[in-house]
Amino acid sequence: MPGPEPTTIPDRPAPRGTGRFAGWALALAFVLMVGPLLILSAGGATGTSEEADEREYHLPVIQRFADDWPNPDLVAYDSATAPGYHLLMAAILKASPASGTTLMHLTNALFGLGLVLATFITARRFAPPWPAALLCLPMAFNTYVVGATVWLTTDNAALLAAALVWGGALLPMTFARGVRLGVWSALSVGVRQVHAWTAGVLMLAGLLASPLAKLAPHLWREDDSLPAKPLSWGPLAGAIIGVLFPAALLAAFIWLWGGLLPRIATGWVILHNNGPNPATPAFGLALTGV
Repeated sequence: MPGPEPTTIPDRPAPRGTGRFAGWALALAFVLMVGPLLILSAGGATGTSEEADEREYHLPVIQRFADDWPNPDLVAYDSATAPGYHLLMAAILKASPASGTTLMHLTNALFGLGLVLATFITARRFAPPWPAALLCLPMAFNTYVVGATVWLTTDNAALLAAALVWGGALLPMTFARGVRLGVWSALSVGVRQVHAWTAGVLMLAGLLASPLAKLAPHLWREDDSLPAKPLSWGPLAGAIIGVLFPAALLAAFIWLWGGLLPRIATGWVILHNNGPNPATPAFGLALTGV
C-alpha cells in the first residue's frame, strides 16, 4: 500500500508592507548616495564624463531649444541622441527661466530614482523583498546610473522607459498591455534612438502569448509542470500595434536626419557617425550571456 502523502508546509506570506518597506529603503539609500553629489554638482564640481557631456553637449542643446521655442531645430543639433529629453528640459527651462536649472536637475534625478524603483518592482516579482532590493544595488550604485542622475544626460530617462517595457513584457500579455508597452518603447526611442531594441522585446512577448508560441524553442515556453496559460491572438495584435509606435518614430527621425543620427558635425559627437563598430558583435554576445 502506498504510504501517506508527505505533508507540505505552505510558504508564509511576507508581512504586510515588507515589500513596500524594502522599496522605500532602497530609494532612501539611493537618495543618500546622489543627494550630496547633486549639491556638489550645483557648486560647480567637475571631472566626470557625465559632467563634460552636460557642459559640452546636452545643456547647450537644451538652451538652444529653449531659445528657439516653440520651433527648435530637430534636424541639426550637437547631440548624438534623439531630441525627446532635450525638448522636455527646454520646456522646463522656458517655463521657469529663474529656477529652470534647478528644476531640470531635479527632474533628471527623478528619472534615476524611477529607474531604480522600476527595476526593484520587476525583481520583486521573482524574489522576496529584501533579496530583490539587494539585487538592485549593483545597478543603483554603479557610476553609470549615479552619474546620469547627478548631471543632465539622456541615459536614465531612456533606460526608465526601457525598463518599463521589459518589466511589462514579463507580465501576462494582453492586447491593452501590448499597446501600452509600445508607448513606453516609443518614449525610450524618442530619447535615445538606440533603444529601438525594446520593440523586439515587446514583439517577442506578444508572440509567446499567442498560438505561435507552440513553434518557439522549449526553453522559451512555460514549464510543463505549470498550468498552461490560454493563448490567443489578442496579445500579438496589441504587440504589433505597439511596435508601430517606436518604428514610426524611428522612421521619422531617419527621414528628418537622412540617417540614424542628427546632422551634427562638431566635437567628439562626430565619432558616433564613423560607420560600423567592429566591437558591436562581441558586445552583443556579452549582453546575451548576461
